[in-house]
Amino acid sequence: LVLIHCLDPVMVVQKVAYTPVTRTANIQETLEQSVTGPAGIGGIETRGQFRLGLPKV
Repeated sequence: LVLIHCLDPVMVVQKVAYTPVTRTANIQETLEQSVTGPAGIGGIETRGQFRLGLPKV
């Protein structure tokens, strides 16, 4: 189970929105400014999409 702080997505979107189009948003810098930090990113078998649902019934 991965819980994130409700403001973490807002922080990421803000960083991306305010990054000039000629630059790429630095993910490490963005994560350091988030509430949960790098530990707040991840999940179970994540690769850009949620691939494993829990609990299995």
